[in-house]
Amino acid sequence: MTARSLAQQANALITKYVQHYTGKYGVKPTVNRYRERWGFQAAIEDLGRADAEEALAYFFILDGPHDVPTFLRRYDELHKMRLADEKDKRDVAKLHEETAKRVKEWLEKNGK
Repeated sequence: MTARSLAQQANALITKYVQHYTGKYGVKPTVNRYRERWGFQAAIEDLGRADAEEALAYFFILDGPHDVPTFLRRYDELHKMRLADEKDKRDVAKLHEETAKRVKEWLEKNGK
């Protein structure tokens, strides 16, 4: 990835941050794009563009301060938490399906 495209992707991720923040709080945050670009570039290099965007979206679902330094300090942890939550949701859905199947079988077996 070239430095120029990485900078463009970081700028796009900063724009996503501003959109999420504005959507949540109703005010546009003040972000020094030049200074914060380096942190967002690191997030993209570490996670990849798509996963960095997902971690950012997950960041705004959680409670707590939604400032740039907090995101940049925790993006790797947020990514791991998001993946764990998705796995939990899949596991719960699978358990619900299995339970419904067993209940149906039990009802059929016991004539109810």
